[in-house]
Amino acid sequence: MAYKLFDIGAPADLEAIGDYLDDAYEPHFVIEQLKAGLDPRCKKVLLETHYNDKDYRSTYYHYYAKKGYRYATSCARLHFFDDRVQLLNRSELRFAIKEPDESPNETYFGYMVLRPTRENTIGRTVIAPSAIAGFHGALIQADHKIHLLGHKLVVAGFPYMSQHADISVCAHAACWSILRHYSERFSKYAEFLTYDITRMAHEFDPGGLVPSTGLHVGHAERVFASAGTFPVLVFKKGIGEGLFYNQLFAYLESGFPLFAEIKRIGHAVTIVGHTGFGRKITKSAPCHFAYDMVEQLVVVDDNFLPYKAVERPAGIDDDYGADDVTAFIVPLPDKIYYPAENADTLAVVLATEEHLGFNHDSLGEPIIRYFLTTAAHLRSFMNKHRSQFDPVLVGIAMELSLPQFVWVIEIASPNQWANGTVATRVIVDATASPAEQLPIFLMHNAARAYVWDRGGEGAEHYVKLDPGARAPLSRIDGPDGNLVTH
Repeated sequence: MAYKLFDIGAPADLEAIGDYLDDAYEPHFVIEQLKAGLDPRCKKVLLETHYNDKDYRSTYYHYYAKKGYRYATSCARLHFFDDRVQLLNRSELRFAIKEPDESPNETYFGYMVLRPTRENTIGRTVIAPSAIAGFHGALIQADHKIHLLGHKLVVAGFPYMSQHADISVCAHAACWSILRHYSERFSKYAEFLTYDITRMAHEFDPGGLVPSTGLHVGHAERVFASAGTFPVLVFKKGIGEGLFYNQLFAYLESGFPLFAEIKRIGHAVTIVGHTGFGRKITKSAPCHFAYDMVEQLVVVDDNFLPYKAVERPAGIDDDYGADDVTAFIVPLPDKIYYPAENADTLAVVLATEEHLGFNHDSLGEPIIRYFLTTAAHLRSFMNKHRSQFDPVLVGIAMELSLPQFVWVIEIASPNQWANGTVATRVIVDATASPAEQLPIFLMHNAARAYVWDRGGEGAEHYVKLDPGARAPLSRIDGPDGNLVTH
C-alpha cells in the first residue's frame, strides 16, 4: 500500500490528488464532486492506494473479471480529516496529532472508496454530515468503524455509493445503502455486498446486462424481504398526498431509512432525514401534522455526495422535489403489525374528537406527531425527564407489559409545538391488529391518565395526576437515538 497526505487550504487544492490516481478511478469527476460538496473544515485528505474493498471485489469476481477489458482488482480510498492530523515519514507511516491528548479519530470525517471502473467510480463511502458544505438537519446515522495505519477510526453517518450503471443501478445503490446501515446499526442484520443486492432482486441469476435495465419497487421489496426485514410498500396513488407523506415522515422519524421511487424521472433514492420544522402553516384545518412544517427532506442520491436537501416542491433548477416521490418502502423489523395508516387515523380521532374523557378543543388547531419507538427508549425518556411527570405515572409506565415496539402519538397546540412541548401523549400497541379500534396502553396529559395494561391482568382505569409545579411535557426527540440533529 502507499499513502499520501494532501493539505487542502482551498477547493482547488483537491486537484493535486488527481496526479496520483489512475484514469480508471475517474479522478476529475470525483474531485469536482468533492470541490462542490466538501465543507471547508476538511483540511487534510489521505490517499490510500491498493485498497481491497469487499464490495468492489464482490462485483469483480462475479462480473468484471469476465469482461474483455482488464479491470484492476484493488481500489483507492480517500480519508478526510481536519487540520490537526499529520503523517510522519515513510519509514514510520503513522499519525501524529498536533494536540498530544487527542487521537486521529477526533479529527476524522470519514472515507470514500474509488473503484477502478472508469465510470461511476465512487464506491462504499461514509462521510460525517459536518464534512458536507451547508448541511443542517436531523439525520439517521450509525457508527462505521474502519482500520487505518494501526488505528481503529469511527465515523457517524449514512453509507453511500454511486451506481455501477452496468451491474447495478440507482435502485441497487439505494437498497445497498439501507442494508449496510442496518448491518452496522443492528447486530441482528447480516452484511450484504453489492453483488448480493443484484442477485437478491431476482428469483434467478439474471447475468449479463439485465440488472442495468432497471429495477422497479417490487424488485426492491424482494431485496429487503430476502435480507430478513419485513418491507412495507406504500404508493401515493390512491391514498392522497396528505396520508402518504404523513406515513412517510412517521417511519422516517421512527429511525427507518426509506427506499423512495421517483417515477417521473425513473430514479430511486434513500430518504434519511429532514432539515427541520421551519415551514409555515398557511391553511386552516381541524388538525395539522408534523410533516406540514418540514422544510426539506434529506436524501442519499447516487448522483451527488450524500445528504442532499430536497425541496418541497422542486425548485426551478431541481431534477425532482420531495413532492415527486411516488412510492416508498420501509424495511421494518418483525413485531410491528399496526401500520402507520392506522396510527394516522387513530391520531386524528384522538386529537379532534372527545375520546376517553380527553378533549383538545382548547388547543385550537392541534398539531399531531406520531412515530414508532421501543418500550425501552420510552421508559428511558420518562426516567430522564422525571421532573415532568407525576411519580405515579412514571411507575405505571415502568410496570406496563409493553411489547418491544410501540407507536407514540403526541398532540400539541401551535404554541406548545413551537416550544417543543405537548399537551397529550398516547402509547399505542404496535403489535395490535389493524382492525382494532382503540389499541391503547396509555393516554395522558399533565392532570390525568387512561391506563389499560393490555399485556397484563389490569383492567382499564383512570388515574388522577398531580401536575404541581412540574415542567411542561416535552416532545420525544430522536426516537432510539436514530435521528441526530446537526
